[in-house]
Amino acid sequence: MRRVTFLAPLVLAAASIVPLATASTATAATSIPVQVVNAYSYAAGHPFTETVCVDGTYFATVDTEHVSTPAPLTVGTHDFTVMGDNGSSCAGTPDLTTTVTIPAATSASIVLWWSPAGGLTASTFGDDPGCVAPGKALVVGRNVTTHVTDADFTAPSGYSLTNVGQTGSVTQEVAAGSAFGAGSLTATGSSTEVAAIPTFTAADGTRNTIYGYGGDDGAVGTFLVQEKISTCEVVTTTTTIAPTTTVAATTTTAVTAATPATPVAAEPTFTG
Repeated sequence: MRRVTFLAPLVLAAASIVPLATASTATAATSIPVQVVNAYSYAAGHPFTETVCVDGTYFATVDTEHVSTPAPLTVGTHDFTVMGDNGSSCAGTPDLTTTVTIPAATSASIVLWWSPAGGLTASTFGDDPGCVAPGKALVVGRNVTTHVTDADFTAPSGYSLTNVGQTGSVTQEVAAGSAFGAGSLTATGSSTEVAAIPTFTAADGTRNTIYGYGGDDGAVGTFLVQEKISTCEVVTTTTTIAPTTTVAATTTTAVTAATPATPVAAEPTFTG
């Protein structure tokens, strides 16, 4: 099964893209926006609703192939508990108790997935770069499949994200507005498709993340998360180095994105 998760407000088909707030400088930030991505399933299309608590406080409830609204967490280590489908309560017997380390990035994603060791685990990704050049977009491949140790995410005449290890992430910059046909997830070195990747258009100033997941006791699947991110602004300044001579210097800074909107996602339909 393949799904595309879109977040608001730039409309694409029946769903939308959310602006993702970013810290102006990752190293100076005491907290960054963090979202939970639910890629937890033993086989594509079999959903698990998960309640997530951080440091003993409710953080999010997320269905498989969906993403929570970003919320701030401080950079560093946090207690992380997954309660199963538990509403907004952190009481009861957890499905997973662990720690996660939030990196000094512009934003981060905590991904729930089915570990090769068996059962639920959580991995954290720093979502850098936090901005993209004008007229460009990012395509990202992340491998949280159970048994594909190295994966390639490719589309004909489109993106090519190769040698993505388990819990690995590879990013490619593409022209804004690029429309990609159906792609394929394959094991690195093989031409045999393990899972299809949905068609999508990479809108200007977006990050388009393809997650490969599942495969412990059934099919591997993919789903797509699209987010609006900052546009990197090229700023030209003039520095005087002699009484009659000036040199133009160019620097790149990130323009702060809009405040995140509430995610809007279609009601999931699962098969299998």
